[in-house]
Amino acid sequence: MDPVPPTARLLLVGVAIVSLLTHLTGSLYIALALVATVPAGRYYWSIRTHPFVACPRCKGAAQHRDPLMPWARRECYRCLGMPGRQIRFGSRHLTRFGKAAHREAVTKRDNARASIKQKR
Repeated sequence: MDPVPPTARLLLVGVAIVSLLTHLTGSLYIALALVATVPAGRYYWSIRTHPFVACPRCKGAAQHRDPLMPWARRECYRCLGMPGRQIRFGSRHLTRFGKAAHREAVTKRDNARASIKQKR
């Protein structure tokens, strides 16, 4: 059995990296800025390559189940423009694709809602 849990080992490695960078750069603030760029860059790359997530309401099924009668279903109103998926939080703010996709999704959703209202 390993005496050191993985999270503690990761914390120790992080402290070692920050202390090494502090020694090399001569400043704690520069070392912390260098360490912070790695997760920030990884998140930006992740948003660029995977801008969508499953809809939290229908969990990607594009259908909403009735809580009283589970066999009854309807279209999910939250992800109506893009069935089963939504744009990730940072994607619409940090990427051009995210902004365009968000505008397109909002337009589709509004058109779908308007057509549903007209049917009633």
